[in-house]
Amino acid sequence: MLSMQKDRFLALDLNLLRTFWVLSQELNTSRAARRLQVSQPAVSRSLGRLREHFNDELFVKTQNGLQPTAKGELLSQGLPPLMAELADYINHYNEFEISKVSGRLVLAMHPFLSLSIGRRLFQKIHQHAPLLQVEIVSWSNSTSEKIKNDEVNIGLNYYPMKVSKEVYQQPIGQDTNVFYVRRDHPLKVAQLALDDINHYDLVSLIINGWNEHQSKAEALAQQLGVRANVVFRTDMPKLALDTLVNSDMLMPGSSLLQDLCKDDFRTIAMPPEVPVIDTEFALFYHYRYRKSPYYQFIVDLIQQEFRQLQQDISRSNTSRD
Repeated sequence: MLSMQKDRFLALDLNLLRTFWVLSQELNTSRAARRLQVSQPAVSRSLGRLREHFNDELFVKTQNGLQPTAKGELLSQGLPPLMAELADYINHYNEFEISKVSGRLVLAMHPFLSLSIGRRLFQKIHQHAPLLQVEIVSWSNSTSEKIKNDEVNIGLNYYPMKVSKEVYQQPIGQDTNVFYVRRDHPLKVAQLALDDINHYDLVSLIINGWNEHQSKAEALAQQLGVRANVVFRTDMPKLALDTLVNSDMLMPGSSLLQDLCKDDFRTIAMPPEVPVIDTEFALFYHYRYRKSPYYQFIVDLIQQEFRQLQQDISRSNTSRD
């Protein structure tokens, strides 16, 4: 029975339901034609197709105009609220109130970014959407698949990443790489010499999908003929920083973390021999949500916070100079 109903629905031209809806209100083909902005014969032809589909007259002529049959009356009662709901959705689907949005919002982030903007991004989202439960998790090897399956809404990581073709990558800004050292580290220079890498061990933060097999610093050092002795790798930023603050090791990483680390760490520029490579960050979400007002609202908030972070760091660097 269910499959028969489904077949009848799929076989129906939904434009005919619009005609029925207006006819049920006007009970006159001429007035219905004016509302639908078609000719009266076109309305009559549509009514004929409706009668054929439902195997019923639906409306019969009387001295006072059209009157619905029993089946027509049943449809007249059930269809209008459904059509009104559909019309309201189509007319206003692009409008929504973020303050009334509830449910879960899951953001998968690059570990450094979760440290640098995670807290204030949550505060900004919570300010606009107090009913929303926000979850910020680390980007993992399964994040791309989770975005496909709606287990993660939006990711934030380096660009480009090897992800599913169903995942849209939207660049949001550039980043430069620096070396982090503890504040009282014996190296008192603004820019690292290439040979310095030979004399200090390295800490490397693992970014899943980016450098899980080999650190970028290690690969670059090999290209320059320098031995990079990476003695500790972890995907936990706090552990990496805790290790760094109690040693003379160096840690390459995103410049976006430096404002957060300014009390305990210093940054040293890359050696001059290292080619200037500005890495990019991007947002990752499913292609089907590119036009979603909800997603675009969250995307805009993330972009605003990312730009604000860059401006804060730029001002901080200027004041130190």
